[in-house]
Amino acid sequence: MEPTNKTTLIIDGNWLLMSRLGLIKDSFNKALSNNELIRAKNDMVDFVAQSINKAINFWSNLIDNIIMVQDSGSWRKELPKPKLYTETYKGNRVADDNVAWDYVWRALDEICKNFENNNITCVAEKSIEGDDWCWYWSRYLNRKGVNTIIWTSDSDLKQLVQEDEQTGAWTAWYNDKSGLVVHEKYDRDDMDILMDFDAKNVFMEGICHRVQDVKYINPDDIVMDKVICGDAGDNIKSIIRYQTKTTKGTLRTLSVSLNEWHKVKNELGITNFQQFESKKMEIIRNLRNLPRFNDFCANDNEIAELFDFNIILVRLAKEQIPHDTAMLMNKHRDEYIVTDMGYLHNNYKVLGHQDAAMNDLFNDIPF
Repeated sequence: MEPTNKTTLIIDGNWLLMSRLGLIKDSFNKALSNNELIRAKNDMVDFVAQSINKAINFWSNLIDNIIMVQDSGSWRKELPKPKLYTETYKGNRVADDNVAWDYVWRALDEICKNFENNNITCVAEKSIEGDDWCWYWSRYLNRKGVNTIIWTSDSDLKQLVQEDEQTGAWTAWYNDKSGLVVHEKYDRDDMDILMDFDAKNVFMEGICHRVQDVKYINPDDIVMDKVICGDAGDNIKSIIRYQTKTTKGTLRTLSVSLNEWHKVKNELGITNFQQFESKKMEIIRNLRNLPRFNDFCANDNEIAELFDFNIILVRLAKEQIPHDTAMLMNKHRDEYIVTDMGYLHNNYKVLGHQDAAMNDLFNDIPF
């Protein structure tokens, strides 16, 4: 369906589920009976439904559609690895053996079914991460003139904040604890300029005013920092990393710190991704010249291979998404539905477990 609305809330479904699981994890203990686990599954469905309802109420008339995206594996795990990367992408994430995960995933399946039953777009596809879907939908909708707010705690997705050059539609990142993140171009006082487009008008007068904590960023910084310094959460390694012995004989790992990278970035005058990519070898040489990396024995070409590999792991952009993956995602384009938000406002239980009333236990938990 061709987008006809103004602002869509993109829900990171796996993040939403896992963040709520952290609060009621004991309810999914494997030692519990089948009936208790079914009850936990039903409560989880209701918990997520209430969280979504609170988000809808929070944004009120500032959003007029919602969609949800899900993880279903990752094509990045199948990439050939450079010499300096022997690990596995996200391979450091270990599932808790005490959790009855089949009931957790059944809760997510039920949530998605409730979305579909209420004409709300919910997408997943084998080997495609939720991050990829956030990229796809934010870019597709912005190009169609629809603003998007990505609701998540995944800081990597801050790289998606933008203003579309053709339509003026924007993408923002939001989480109730961290606040709103928007492109740095909005951090200015010239209100006459900002009122040029209706989308900007809504943004400045509505979205930003609804949130107390607003941050303005250069989204390319998110990508560049992670490519150089790595990310422990996703098992992405710094482009310079090796072990050395301390004076006591113990091993410690040396890698590029954020401060070291920022100093080099400033020295080279790098402010955007295009400059970052074109000055790759200069970056590598400047970092290698730091005294504490004197014993690092990999050559510049090996470091450059890891540099390029990290870009593929980190950057959400058309240039990094495999063609077959992009085509597969594009097949879901016609699944975009503009739902009846008024109906959801007035019938919040329709997204919850249909055989049970909403549990008031969750009423005081922030969305």
